[in-house]
Amino acid sequence: MRVVWDTLDVIVPSPTLSNPERTARAPSTRDTGIDALRGFAVLTMIGANMVPYLLDEPYPFWLRVFASLAAPTFVLLAGFMVGHRSIERPRPMRHHLKRAAELLLVASLIDHLIWNTAPFSNFDILYLIALVLPLAQAAQRLPRVAVLLLAAAVFAATRPLQQLLGYGRDIPQPLVDRLHALLVDGWFPVFPWLGIGLVGSVVGAVSRQRPEFATRRLHRVALLCFAGGIARWWHVRPALPTRGGYAELFYPPSLAFVLTALGVALCLLALTLRLQYSRVCRVLSVYGRASLLIYVVHLASITLVVDRFVQGRGWPVFLLSYTAHAVILWCLALVVSRYWHRWRRVFSLRRFAALTRPAGWSA
Repeated sequence: MRVVWDTLDVIVPSPTLSNPERTARAPSTRDTGIDALRGFAVLTMIGANMVPYLLDEPYPFWLRVFASLAAPTFVLLAGFMVGHRSIERPRPMRHHLKRAAELLLVASLIDHLIWNTAPFSNFDILYLIALVLPLAQAAQRLPRVAVLLLAAAVFAATRPLQQLLGYGRDIPQPLVDRLHALLVDGWFPVFPWLGIGLVGSVVGAVSRQRPEFATRRLHRVALLCFAGGIARWWHVRPALPTRGGYAELFYPPSLAFVLTALGVALCLLALTLRLQYSRVCRVLSVYGRASLLIYVVHLASITLVVDRFVQGRGWPVFLLSYTAHAVILWCLALVVSRYWHRWRRVFSLRRFAALTRPAGWSA
């Protein structure tokens, strides 16, 4: 086992153990703890999205809980990073709008090329994150209490809107249907998921200003949310249907789920920030550095390879396919994180323009 960990130290060097000269030449601006939590969400996402293709219902409850961890973690981290960077290195709104436009483009291409559906119809998680980024940035101008109250209003309005507009309805008018999906009926509608992103933006800003909050106090807030969610589950005891074969517990997302998911995601955030230099976090952080690429590749692999060529269903097939995807995608993320900056320099438009500039010509 020691040989394995020593080899891992070479493949994924710790920020505290890396070569000082190398660190001085190319300082890293990435947060290992955040990348590790994002990587954990990626790992659970891979398994969750393979469930409908390789397992039969009913699913065991522990699997449904495991599958439900990825989405709230991604949304929380999207808001967290906006709030975190707004304190010392604030970025203009146009940066977040540009990033949102890029995510919308990727989400539209996924809908068209992988799912064979019209863009802006089902509102998968990339659409939601594209909305969270600029809205969380705009919310930084408000007092933090006001942002939390706004998030609470989003949570409180979710159930009435679901009852008023309906969840799982087929609406013949395309425009009305897409607006309905955006608000309450899509895979990740604004109500209540936007509220999770807003909470994340507040947590990110506070953690940046007071680092001890993330490592010493955040877990208390997490446990309070978790206890409130469990109490809500116990009181309401809602039905927990699946949707399209997917095993998550948020179809539809209820207040009980939101509180419980917030508690778990915040607890995981506090844990990874405290253990960010551990070997486990360093391994998971490899996924987190290329999360968008893995998201696209794993969807393409599941729909184009697993769905067409993997024979049979059941736990042995699922575990084998899950393990193979996890290992291959980790290696892909490692290669991309190691060499992306070199490739970007080589294939950049600016370099191409410099190489093709006529001799003696200057800007």
